[in-house]
Amino acid sequence: ACNPIEDKRGTVEYRVRVAGVLAKRAANIAFERAGGKK
Repeated sequence: ACNPIEDKRGTVEYRVRVAGVLAKRAANIAFERAGGKK
């Protein structure tokens, strides 16, 4: 779960989107390192 705060650096919506992008990238890297194919 992601419960971001809103401050001068970004909105809640922006932070949720960035968290999703980073999670997807991390999952792809883990899959590749585990021997998966693209």
